[in-house]
Amino acid sequence: MDKRSQHCSTPMSAASVPSPSSVPSAEARQSDPGAAQAWHAFLEHLCVAVDHHAIVAVTDAEGTITFANDRFCEVSGYSREELVGSNHRILKSGRHDAAFFAEMWQTISAGRIWHGQVCNRAKDGRLYWLETTIVPFLDQSGKPVQYVALRTEITRLKEVEAQLGQLTRELEKRVEERTAELERANAQLKEEMEKRHHATERLARRESLYRLLFQSVTDYFYTVEVRDGNAVHTVHTGGVERVTGYTAEDFEKDPMLWIKMVPEEDRPAVQEQARLALAGQKPPPLEHRIIRKDGGIRWIRNTIVIRPDTATGTIYYDGIISDITEAKEAQEEIRRLNQDLERRVIERTAELKKAHEQFKMVFEHAPVGISWVEFGQPNIYHLNRKFCEIIGLSEEEARDFDNILAATHPDDREKQRRFLEEIWSGKRNEFTLEKRYVHRDGRIVWAILTVTALRDEQGNMLQQFAMAEDITERHEAQEQLRRSEQRFRRYVENASEILYSLDGDGRILYASPIWTAKLGHEVDAVMGRFMSEFIHPEDYPGYADFLAFVREHGRSNVSVEYRALHRDGTYRWHASSGAVYRDEAGERLFVGVARDISERKRNQEELRAALAQREELAAIIHRSPSVVVLWRASESEGWPVEFISQNIAHYGYRQEEFLSGEIGFGDIMHPDDKERVQEEVRRHAAAGHPEYRQEYRILTRSGEVRWVDDRTVVRFDADGRVTHHEGILTDITEMKLAQEREAEMRERDLRTAREVQRHLLPAAMPDDRRFEVHSLYIPSKHIGGDYYDFFDVGNGQWVFVVADVSGKGASAALMMAACRATLRLEARRHKTAAQLLSTINQLLHGDMPDGMFISMVVGLLNPDTGELTIMRAGHEVPIIVRAAGGVEMPRPSGIAFGLDEGPVFDELLEEHKLRLAPGDLMVFYTDGITEAMNESEEEFGRDRLIDTLEAVREKPAAEITRAVDERLRQFAGFNGLLDDRTLLVVRMK
Repeated sequence: MDKRSQHCSTPMSAASVPSPSSVPSAEARQSDPGAAQAWHAFLEHLCVAVDHHAIVAVTDAEGTITFANDRFCEVSGYSREELVGSNHRILKSGRHDAAFFAEMWQTISAGRIWHGQVCNRAKDGRLYWLETTIVPFLDQSGKPVQYVALRTEITRLKEVEAQLGQLTRELEKRVEERTAELERANAQLKEEMEKRHHATERLARRESLYRLLFQSVTDYFYTVEVRDGNAVHTVHTGGVERVTGYTAEDFEKDPMLWIKMVPEEDRPAVQEQARLALAGQKPPPLEHRIIRKDGGIRWIRNTIVIRPDTATGTIYYDGIISDITEAKEAQEEIRRLNQDLERRVIERTAELKKAHEQFKMVFEHAPVGISWVEFGQPNIYHLNRKFCEIIGLSEEEARDFDNILAATHPDDREKQRRFLEEIWSGKRNEFTLEKRYVHRDGRIVWAILTVTALRDEQGNMLQQFAMAEDITERHEAQEQLRRSEQRFRRYVENASEILYSLDGDGRILYASPIWTAKLGHEVDAVMGRFMSEFIHPEDYPGYADFLAFVREHGRSNVSVEYRALHRDGTYRWHASSGAVYRDEAGERLFVGVARDISERKRNQEELRAALAQREELAAIIHRSPSVVVLWRASESEGWPVEFISQNIAHYGYRQEEFLSGEIGFGDIMHPDDKERVQEEVRRHAAAGHPEYRQEYRILTRSGEVRWVDDRTVVRFDADGRVTHHEGILTDITEMKLAQEREAEMRERDLRTAREVQRHLLPAAMPDDRRFEVHSLYIPSKHIGGDYYDFFDVGNGQWVFVVADVSGKGASAALMMAACRATLRLEARRHKTAAQLLSTINQLLHGDMPDGMFISMVVGLLNPDTGELTIMRAGHEVPIIVRAAGGVEMPRPSGIAFGLDEGPVFDELLEEHKLRLAPGDLMVFYTDGITEAMNESEEEFGRDRLIDTLEAVREKPAAEITRAVDERLRQFAGFNGLLDDRTLLVVRMK
C-alpha cells in the first residue's frame, strides 16, 4: 500500500464491493448489520480511488482548512501540519481578481456547488492550475457547516495551451511579415495571404473546439484480478471502445488483445509494467502507443493502482487509461513548427482544412447532440441532426434560445436559464445539467446537457459549445432496476425458502436469514464456508454434478435433492434449484433456492415400503384374500374385465361372470363412489401415472357393502397410451369401521377444543366512527392454528393482533388460547408494546411443547391521532396501503414466542412507529395466504397480495377481505388451500 492509500482501509476485493444498483438502502443499513458492513466497505473502496486521483480538502464554514489528503500536500509542497488550520489564501497566486473569489464564495455559501479552474501558488513559488469542484455540506437549517473541495491538476494542459498560444502568435507574426514581403512584390498575393491568415485562425478555433469534445469522451479504466501471479479475469469499462475501437467483449474473447494492440517497439515497456503489477508491485505510470481496431495510432498514459485482498490472497489492480494523443500531437506540432515555421504557413492551412472536413463528418454523425455558436456579425450557428432530435425541434427552430427553453420541461427551465445567464455574464465558463425536453407529441426525453464558453484574453465570449446526450433509455432502465431491486429485496428478506449464492469454488457468498430458522446456523457463521460442509457426504457428488450442469448451461429445469446438516447434528432433506449470473466483476456466481422437503421424503419412504409390500403380496396373491383384477381401458363405464382371480367368490361372484362380459368391474362399485372413482382414474391416466391407489365401496352379490383398498398398476403401449389397469383389491371394511369409531371418539374430544377456539375470536366487529375492521378466518382442519383479535386497552389505544402457532389440532388450539388469555390480561398493564410482548414470551416459554412456537404481529393504534406502533414476534411483514398511493412494509425485528426464554428475544425485539392517514389500510395476515400454492407449485406470494389490495384499496374492509379470498381460490385451483388462512384489515376513516 502506498502512502496515499493509508487514509482508508485495505481495498476490498472486486467481488466484495457492491455495485451501485445493489448498494443497500438507508433503512436496510440500519436494520441489517451485513448491509451496513457492505456499505462501509464500499465507502472505503471509494475513498481509495478518490485519494489516488484527486486533490481533496475540507474546510469549515469560515474557510479554514480542516483536512488535506496526501495528493494536496504533494502538489502544493506544504505539509499537512502547515495546511490544516490555515486559510486557502496561503495558496493565492494573484492570477484571479477579487470578483472571482467573491462569486465563488457567494455560490458555496448559498449552499450551491461551484465548478471552475483555479491557479494556485505552491510553497516553492511555482504556479499550478486545478480543475476545481467545491461541495457545501448543509445543516438542518440549510446553512453550510463545511466545504469539500475536489481538484484535478491541469497544469500540463495549461502549459500546452500556452505554448500553442505562443506558437500561434509567432505564426501570426511570421504570416504578417511574409504577407508584407509578398505585398511589395505582388498586391494580389498579399490579398490571398490575408485570406489564408483569417482562415487559419478560424480553423484553429474549430480544431480547439473539437479537441475539447474528444477529450471529454476518451478516458476509461480496467480492473485485473490476479491469483498466484496470474491474471484470471479482466473487466473493461464502456469507454474502452472510444479509445481503442475494441469492445469489452473483444477483450474477453481474446485475453492477449491488450498486448497485441501495442506496437512491437513499445511492448517490452508495457510487459514490464504488467509484470510488476502481477507481482503486487506498484509500477510507475507508462506512456505508450496503441493500434486501434481501425488501424489508427493513439497515445495513452496507463496509471496502475494495486489493491491486495489479504483475506483471500487475491490481488486486484486498476488501470486508469488517459488518452494523451492530443498532448503528444501538440508536442510533435511544436517540434515541427520550430523546425520549419515558414513551411507550416502553407502546410498548416491545408491540414486545418482537412481536419475541418474530418471534424465536420464526426460532428454530423456524432451519437450525441452538438451545438455551438460563433459570436460575430452575424452569429454563426452549427447544429447537428442528433441535437435537433433530442430537443424535438427543427434546425431553424433550434437557432432561437426561446424555442429551446420552451421545449424544456417546466421544472428544468429556471435552472438552465440561470446557468446560461451566468455564462453570458462571465460568472462561469461551463455547466452540466441533467434535464428533460418535452416533444410536441408529449414524449419526455432525458438528456445530459453540457455547455462550455470559449473566451478571448479580455474575457469576451467567442464561442458557446453545447453537447446533449440522450439518456432516456438509461434513466428508464435505472428506474426499472430500482423497482425490481426493491421487490427482490422484499422477497429475499421474507421468503420461506433459503436463498444462497456460491462462488466458483463452492464457497457461500450469501445466505438469506431463513437459513437460521431452517438449519439452526447463524448466517454469519455460514459465510465463506464451502457448501460441501453442509451436505451429507453421500449426497454431495449428486449436488456437485447438478452444480456443474447449472454452471455449464446457465440453469436447470429440475432440482437436486440432498440432506442438509442442521446445527444440532441431524440432517434435513432439501431440494435446491439454481441459476448462474455474473457479478460486477464479471465472475460467474451460482444462485440457489433451497426448500425443506423432509416431510415429502418421509412420505416417499412410506410409499416405497408400501409398494415393496405390495410386490410381496403379489407373489402370494392366489393364497391371499386379496382379489386381482385386470380390466381394459375403455370409454365404457362398465370397465370390461380380462382377468380376475377366483377369490372374487369372497364377494359372492363367479370368475366366469366377469370374463364373459356379463358383469363389468365398474358394475359392482357402490353408486355413491362410482363417479368419483372414474374421475380419479381419468386423471391418473391423463397424467401418465404408472400406478395409483384408491379406496371405495363395492356391493357383494347379496347387497352387502364392503370397503376395498385398490392398488392399481397402469399398463401402456409402445406409444404411451393406457391399455389396461391391473388392481389388487383388499377388503378393509373392518379397518374403516374402526376408523369411523375412532373418528367419533376424536370428534367428541375436539368439540371441546373447537368450543375453546371459537371463544378465542372476537364475537363481532367494533362499531367505531374512527376506523372500520373486517377479518377473514378459514381454518384448514377442524381446529386451526391461526388467531386474530382486537380490543380497547384504554387511554385511547386499540390493540390489533394476528398470530400463528406451529402445528394443528387440540394442543395448538389450547396453546393459542393460553397466548390469547395472556395477551388480554397483560395488555393493560404495560405502557409499551415491547414490554407486552416480552412478558408474553416469558409466561408462555415454560409451557410451550417441544418444537412448538407462536408467531405474532401486534399493532397498537391511537385512532384519534393515527399513531401506530408495530411489533413482530417472528411473524409475516405487515402491509400499509396508503390512500394517497404507495405501499409500505414495516420490518421491525423479532423472533417467535417460545424460541428463547428471554435475553435473545428481548434484544432482537424492535418497535416501528408510523402514522395512518384517513383512508389508509393496515393489513395483518398469516403465511397460509402468501404460501398458498397452485398446481405448478408456485406460491401466491406477497406481491400478488399487494396487487390485490391496491386494486380494491378504496372498497370497504369487508369487500377487501372477500376480494383477497376470491383471488386466492382462483390462484390455487385444483391444488386446494391446505393451510389456515387469516387476514385482518383495518381502515382509518
